[in-house]
Amino acid sequence: MPRVMFVTTRAGGDGASRALGALMRALPASYDVRLVSLTMVEPCFLHRLQGRPVAADALHMRGLLDVAALRRFGVLVAGFRPDILHTSLSRADWVGRVVGRLTRAPHIVSTIQNVHSLMYRAEFDAIRAGAGLALDRMTFRFADRIVAVSEGVRADLERMGVGASRIQVIPNGIDLGSPVEARSRAAIRHQWGVDDGAVVIGTSALLKAQKGIEDLIDAARLLARRGCRATFLIFGDGPLRQRLERQASDLIDGSCAVRFMGWVPGVMRDLPGLDLFVLASRWEGLPVALLEAMALGVPAVGTRVAGIVDVIRDDAVGRLVPPGRPDALADALEALVDDPGLRRRLGVAGAGRVREHFDVRRVARAHDELYRGLLDWAGGTPAPL
Repeated sequence: MPRVMFVTTRAGGDGASRALGALMRALPASYDVRLVSLTMVEPCFLHRLQGRPVAADALHMRGLLDVAALRRFGVLVAGFRPDILHTSLSRADWVGRVVGRLTRAPHIVSTIQNVHSLMYRAEFDAIRAGAGLALDRMTFRFADRIVAVSEGVRADLERMGVGASRIQVIPNGIDLGSPVEARSRAAIRHQWGVDDGAVVIGTSALLKAQKGIEDLIDAARLLARRGCRATFLIFGDGPLRQRLERQASDLIDGSCAVRFMGWVPGVMRDLPGLDLFVLASRWEGLPVALLEAMALGVPAVGTRVAGIVDVIRDDAVGRLVPPGRPDALADALEALVDDPGLRRRLGVAGAGRVREHFDVRRVARAHDELYRGLLDWAGGTPAPL
């Protein structure tokens, strides 16, 4: 039985973790799968693996140079002897590639979930951003294949010097086989304290610079000035929450109220209560929250950036607007608020697109083919590259 060890920075409730959990569960039963998290494994992640026996270890690493955690990681790799060591998220990529090479893992695969050249520079100071890009370049050479979750990520990897022949585009996927808990629109809205007839626009995101929540709040303010009526719900938490709440303090009440809902476990079950889902990101890898909303038939508005353009086809499947343009975002939202028939058509088309292209079963088949291409299954030995 071929053995795959997945290595991630943190196994929790974020989009990358949801995509990883769905993939692990959907891989053929012929694989022996194990998980190592550099920091922690949250119960919500393990819950998604129900039906798939997976050993999961948390290293509680306190930094890249935590020698005790690194030693334990090496022992786990040596004991499991993975045929494929598959890393996801930056710190896990750096650590996993090096430890995989030192322990002679036959093959190393890394999934890149974001446009690193933009992400590092936006979230770190110049020194740490440069160090992150340097660690990427230094350790990319240890990976046999790099999985890009979107065409934009692939292009960024090529600009960073990764050869095109080593990159394979496989998008994130979601589990469409597990039905969302049946809850009526009225029950969801009652929980929110929102009238059933109101137009509700929502987003679900980690509240950081990448997600463009500032632009969404500015768009809500523009709509309020135009007399448009809608309720904006922002699901999620993060480092910018207090600043964003201050920015929206004048929109607590009124025609376009903005409410911060915080981190809601299993938020997907509440998404059918929305009339519109919006993602105002400045950049993306391939956003899982967008896939989840569209899969439930919620029409979507997103920015024309990497990852989102892989999912939304403008006018046919959702609406696209330029990033950093609250005026254009307000225009798109206003048109949809005023046209429930168009919302229904875009919602149906979006659900169909997600079913066709982003079902995790399709994503798991692509990974199965990738793994089979790296290993000689007949002899159980590494295939020549």
